[in-house]
Amino acid sequence: MNFIINRKILIAMLFTGLSLLGYVSYKQLPVELMPNAELPMLFVQINSTMEVDPYYMENQAVIPIEGAIGAMEGIESIETTLNNRTASIQVNFNQNVNFKYTFLKLQERINQAADNLDENFRVSVNRVDIQNLSNQFMELQIRGSGGTDRLRHIVDQEVVSELENIDGIASVNVFGGQERSIEITYDKAACDAYGITPAQIRSSITSNSANRTFVGYLKENQKQYFVHLTAEYSEVTDIENIIVAEGPVFLKDIADIYFGVKEEESISRVNGMDAVSLMLVSDSQANLIELSKEVQDRIAALNEKLAGNDIELVVQTNLAETMEKNIDQIINLALVGGLLAIFVLWVFLKNLRIVSIIALAIPVSVFTAFNLFYAFNISINSLTLVGLVLAIGMLLDNSVVVLENIYRLSGKRFDPDAAVVQGTSEVWRSIVAATLTTITVFLPFLFSSEYMIKLLGNHVGVSIISTLTVSLFVALLLIPMLAHLLLKRKASHNIFYEKVTTNNRTIQIYVLLLKSSMRAPAATTVGAIVLFFVTIFIVLAINVNTLEEVEENRFSIYVTMRTGATLDATDLVVAEIENRLEEITERQDVISNIQAEDAIITVVLQEDYEKINDRKIAEIKSQAEGLIQNIARAEVSLTAPASSARFRGGSGGGTGIENFSRFLGIGTNRERIVIKGEDFELMRGVAEDLQYYVENLESIRSVSLSVGSRRPELHLYFNQLLLTEYGLTLNNIASELGSFSREFSSGVNFKQSNEEFDILIKEKLTEEEEAREKNVDDLRRVQIRNGQGAVYEMQDIADIVYSFGMASINRINQEKQIQLFYRFAPEARNR
Repeated sequence: MNFIINRKILIAMLFTGLSLLGYVSYKQLPVELMPNAELPMLFVQINSTMEVDPYYMENQAVIPIEGAIGAMEGIESIETTLNNRTASIQVNFNQNVNFKYTFLKLQERINQAADNLDENFRVSVNRVDIQNLSNQFMELQIRGSGGTDRLRHIVDQEVVSELENIDGIASVNVFGGQERSIEITYDKAACDAYGITPAQIRSSITSNSANRTFVGYLKENQKQYFVHLTAEYSEVTDIENIIVAEGPVFLKDIADIYFGVKEEESISRVNGMDAVSLMLVSDSQANLIELSKEVQDRIAALNEKLAGNDIELVVQTNLAETMEKNIDQIINLALVGGLLAIFVLWVFLKNLRIVSIIALAIPVSVFTAFNLFYAFNISINSLTLVGLVLAIGMLLDNSVVVLENIYRLSGKRFDPDAAVVQGTSEVWRSIVAATLTTITVFLPFLFSSEYMIKLLGNHVGVSIISTLTVSLFVALLLIPMLAHLLLKRKASHNIFYEKVTTNNRTIQIYVLLLKSSMRAPAATTVGAIVLFFVTIFIVLAINVNTLEEVEENRFSIYVTMRTGATLDATDLVVAEIENRLEEITERQDVISNIQAEDAIITVVLQEDYEKINDRKIAEIKSQAEGLIQNIARAEVSLTAPASSARFRGGSGGGTGIENFSRFLGIGTNRERIVIKGEDFELMRGVAEDLQYYVENLESIRSVSLSVGSRRPELHLYFNQLLLTEYGLTLNNIASELGSFSREFSSGVNFKQSNEEFDILIKEKLTEEEEAREKNVDDLRRVQIRNGQGAVYEMQDIADIVYSFGMASINRINQEKQIQLFYRFAPEARNR
């Protein structure tokens, strides 16, 4: 221990250097609300290039892929959600698998199975990490004059590219307004005269365009050239001069080609006024707080640039701000906890210089521990900060024990050298044993087979273990060295503790309890164990049953329409909800993001909303929930419906994502009933009966199913003998039906500078015809042309039947499943 006395400068420089290096490491560490961790699951995505029946998707694509997946080892469960265009298969793995190679093994099996699927199916394998669950981190509103189409055009031209060029921005999604496009408006009379159908126009446009395609090699002058075929539309004249029929008949002879706009696919409103909104998606490796600051600087520059166009970008939501507030709150709590710990020491020790030495152990231990954070790739997040808060209270113990023993010997008139050496030598074994005991408590978390427990151990455990380990060296090296410096000063013999006597009331109570415990050791041990488990039970009961409402200044309302609803129908429902929400006096903005079958309405409250009517967020949400009751034609709720993929409902069951959210105490607190079977229609009937029964119970707050409503359909039944007689094929029919809509995409883009526009084909109509939607009579009159030029109407070759189809199907472990989710009313749960 003489090393402590003789090498003061070395010890001081060592801890100073480690602390400064720790500060540098701290600045380099990523800051996150939740730890960025790769979940033990993979996603297999199946996409169809055309609309198919969900049962066809299930039998022809999902079941073969699930069979290939099920043959792998280490799979815990397989959860599938599918509809008429896509299927998402979530594969959950056991904890003992080597996840590093699992992705490659799964990819190999999927590739083999995909070779035997219909050519219309595309299959891919994707990973997921926690950061990706919340990567839509900022929403912007674009406000200005001239209408939403003008705003959309300026955003597409000048804003999107600026934001996409920011390092850390993965994509920028635009909502509201109409996208620019190239419109080909054909004259039906002219087409009929030349015998040209809309399908032929689309085929001609597609066949005359090709992206850069490698076609071979060419050798000349001892050089090898790579030959590429490139045929892209960059001038309107390129499209006008396409030959669509013999003669030659050019496209410009039967159609007008000009710049236009696509049909509106989404609507964005703020306080009832049409607007354009942007959703910024961050890269999974980006530091959201730093990225947020950079984005806001770029927004300020864009606002200055676009001020002359009467355009303003306003930040509506920013996940990074919420994250920063939470992180700052935890840091502040840690600082307050550290100050309280120092204050408690002062109350007992009554010596400011001694307390100052012990207090120095906190920043030195914490900043030095950040070096280990950096080494083990641990970020600054809620879990690690909680670990630091716990460690701060424990790391002082080592320093207090060492310093107290040194000053005990100094009080007995030991010289400073002897007091420091002997005082440290007497207790070093005890504090090493105590520190290692605490560390070993958290070591098993690192080796747990349960993913959530292991995640907790990696962040809380590492933060506590690293901080306590550093505090041990601080207590054995830095604290004795500082104590020696203080004792060597003059008047050091006056530095004593307040004398402790048994006349102190607190000491008397402690002695009484100590004697009682020593007289009855068995009862004391059993009582301590019972108290421990009772405390754990109470904590878990509070965590599960009384989840407190997070105090934020905004909340969302989810609108889910019946399957097949149009954008206009959804817009009418949202407008009705917006009118009802005007009764909330605390509101500042009501933001609506509307799509064809669903919508999200975000209610932003004023900053001082609590002072207006003396209400908290839970009371305001309760009022909003009452206002949106009895909305016809839609399911409206303050919680994300289980049937909507857009709202991350999916199958909704015990997924790793939902379990992780519940593990951290976030997300919705809901129960579920599971219906399993093979006959999906029968299962749906049972689920709907249960839903009707449960939602009529007084104790139930909300009920939802994991499947959407039935989809209205028209089925075409063909007579194969009749098709053969007329010389028609299903390919002819499908091609013509693909152009049945008044406006449809050619599947080819028009490129100009750095912009791309979709090429749309539409029929030239009068104002009266545009006001009338196509109906089933128009479908009956669709003309089908055979190879000899003969034309037949659809009603001549097919029976058209009204029907309903399944919108989606959920499967768990290769078995169909429907889940009914319900939430208890708060007063019912308390009972």
